[in-house]
Amino acid sequence: MHANDSNPDIISISWHVDDVIGRGGESETPLTTEQAREILANVKRYHDATLGINWDVIDTHIELYLAEQ
Repeated sequence: MHANDSNPDIISISWHVDDVIGRGGESETPLTTEQAREILANVKRYHDATLGINWDVIDTHIELYLAEQ
């Protein structure tokens, strides 16, 4: 349980490296845990609160990451 789970005034949505790895696998792009961590760090660093974080955002960050490799 996260520290904020008991506070009704705060919500928190979490994404895990397994989400990124799974998404990469769906597009036949195997990703390592380290790569998924880097992608999640980029998602956090560059997220747009207007769009939020969703599968399209994750997919875009995977594509951008792989294009840089």
